[in-house]
Amino acid sequence: MIVGPGSPSGVDQRGRVLIGEVATLLAADRTPRETFASLCELLTRLIDVSVCYVALRSGAALRVEYVNDHGVVRPDPQIVIERGGRSWETLRTGRSQLFRTAADWSSLRRQPLNTAQPWTDDTVSAIYVALQAGGDRLGVLSVQSPNENAYDETDVALMEAIGRYLAIAVRNQRLFARLQRVAEVDPLTGLANHSTVLRGIDERLASLDGACLGILLLDITNFGRINDVYGTRVGDRVLDALAERLASLADADTLVGRFGGDDFVIVATREDREGIAKLVADAGFRTADLAFRGNDDIIPISVNLGWVTAPEEGRVRPDLLALADMRLRLSLERGGAAIGEDAAPLVRFGDFGEVDPLVETALVRDPYTRMHLLHVNHVAHAWAPRLELSGEAHETFVRAALLHDIGKLLVPESILLKPARLEAHEYRTMQRHAEYGRTILAGYAGFADVARIVGEHHERWDGRGYPNGVPGEMVDPLARAVSVIDAYSAMTLDRPYHRAISEADALRELERCSGTQFDPAMVASFCAMRRDTRSPSS
Repeated sequence: MIVGPGSPSGVDQRGRVLIGEVATLLAADRTPRETFASLCELLTRLIDVSVCYVALRSGAALRVEYVNDHGVVRPDPQIVIERGGRSWETLRTGRSQLFRTAADWSSLRRQPLNTAQPWTDDTVSAIYVALQAGGDRLGVLSVQSPNENAYDETDVALMEAIGRYLAIAVRNQRLFARLQRVAEVDPLTGLANHSTVLRGIDERLASLDGACLGILLLDITNFGRINDVYGTRVGDRVLDALAERLASLADADTLVGRFGGDDFVIVATREDREGIAKLVADAGFRTADLAFRGNDDIIPISVNLGWVTAPEEGRVRPDLLALADMRLRLSLERGGAAIGEDAAPLVRFGDFGEVDPLVETALVRDPYTRMHLLHVNHVAHAWAPRLELSGEAHETFVRAALLHDIGKLLVPESILLKPARLEAHEYRTMQRHAEYGRTILAGYAGFADVARIVGEHHERWDGRGYPNGVPGEMVDPLARAVSVIDAYSAMTLDRPYHRAISEADALRELERCSGTQFDPAMVASFCAMRRDTRSPSS
């Protein structure tokens, strides 16, 4: 039987006492689960109830959040109420329903709350009331009994009054949860925000009790340039892509947050440092192939990572964060390698004097550039003895090897970072980096020979290179040598979306291009050196 809205005036003295207890209960500072538990317990104690449940709307579903079923509490019932039943009818219309006898159910399809024990489906009398507050229908409250005529209209009025109190409590709890989420969550990524992370670190430091706390700081290499070239909308999508990967690491012992900008943080408790190291490896694995895919472009995203552990490396949050941040910068210098301990500076060969600030600027531009420049520098140092270079000539060679792409500092970011094929005018601009490099270095005392090599390292043996298109021996011999190493390094180092080829294949490719792109004598010397280096000792 569908009944109209009840009136508190129709509630007897017993009902008024019950409403008073319910009002006191719902006014208390409790979680939703605690509220439902106490309410169901109260109802089953004071009126004829074998089953009492609260169901709340969640999107398009109506889910039972709490049920007391024949004295058995099921705090996480995971019951989705089927459409077409009494609960949905009550929610749809907002009108209460009263059932008194078994005959009232004869034309209705029933959904047992406990399919594992269908014999408990013995309801005869029942009341369903909608939980309504602020114009919204939030869910349904139902009480049920195996006895005929257990309830009447006065009981319906009582349950409606209780339902109004409960609906207000549910709405207030949801509003509070929403406000709390706004206060604790980064709005762009949905991760914990800066203040939440700081509080999480302090709480975990205070309760380590023999465990190990790890703090991992991560950022995106040259994120500002992504914003400059592609716009902040794309930058936000890049941040969201990284946040999604990192969020998959979150669990009860692992807090993942955004510190602001492109800085992310993971705070985790593990049994020991080895457990934190495994988390670091997992974070590196999950972000290794990260890229943003636009309409036409693929933007590779390189992530740097510095990490610390407590209490081994500190017990105070500011000290731990400062150390992690220092290691994050070291990670950038090492092409994105995760740094969890003090590390010596990467070795580079040559004395750069006044040019050193330019060197540092080039080396931190992006991970691939750093590794490529250092690789060419190291290979030049190893090849120099076979080329019979020593003293000043050796110094010039290793300097030029490290500085050969210094002119790219003057190439626009929109061209350097463009993942798609360059347009003809963009390619011409890119080619000018050799001239730019020569011009930059010519202004430094003692770097005239290095400037000449840098300016000529893209000339070809057949005269089809740039910038001047001069052939063969008209090109500085060390520029011809740097050209060989440059190509070898490009082929044997991984780049975003261009996998490295084997050294054997790279050497064969150099030999294939010998006499056209490269000086045949230089190729023969270089390949012999590399193969001798790889040969097993006798």
